[in-house]
Amino acid sequence: MFEKSLQIRLKIFPSNHPDIAVSYINISGVYESPHDYDKSIEYLKKAFEIQLHSLSPNHSHFATTYNSLSMGYYKQGKFNEALQMYENSLKIFLQALPSDHPHIATSYTNMSQVYSALGEHEKAIDYLNKALAILLNSLSSYHPSVATIYNSLASTYFETNKIQEVIQMFEVCLEIQLKIYPPDHPNIIKTYEQVLIVHMHEGTNEETVKCLNKILEI
Repeated sequence: MFEKSLQIRLKIFPSNHPDIAVSYINISGVYESPHDYDKSIEYLKKAFEIQLHSLSPNHSHFATTYNSLSMGYYKQGKFNEALQMYENSLKIFLQALPSDHPHIATSYTNMSQVYSALGEHEKAIDYLNKALAILLNSLSSYHPSVATIYNSLASTYFETNKIQEVIQMFEVCLEIQLKIYPPDHPNIIKTYEQVLIVHMHEGTNEETVKCLNKILEI
């Protein structure tokens, strides 16, 4: 369908028309579904070339394209390229949006994932805390996105062997989840399982048993 749309647009518009860039982006999404990231990135780059000649440098469409390229590179394991694209996207968002906009929090979260993949866990924690500060300012403290950040912080602290911080972050995450979800929600079960793994890793038998009983009660 998107290929046919592209062919029609190529006949009626100049090759650098923004609508053709939209077609390329749509096609890139089709290739992403079967995990053909090379093809997806190829079409995103075609869209990007058109945007370079038809949009202002700080246009929000650039940020969207950078984000899509980042995800493609990340899935390919090209983490440095992914990080560069996320940095480009963030630069545009910081110029175009209020500093506490959720899109900026999302950018920080995405960058934290890349830093974690690169083994730079302290930087990942720094960006997660930046995202958390924005979300706490713009959303309710008891919001699913806030719980997700605390969960990510716990997992990242675990990689740095800061077990006290790990437990603390999981406790806050659970507090939020228990308030906003039914007690048998999959996210709650997953968090308890993560806490169980931490206690087993640390050999804290009493806490391990408590956590296991919590899971069994659900």
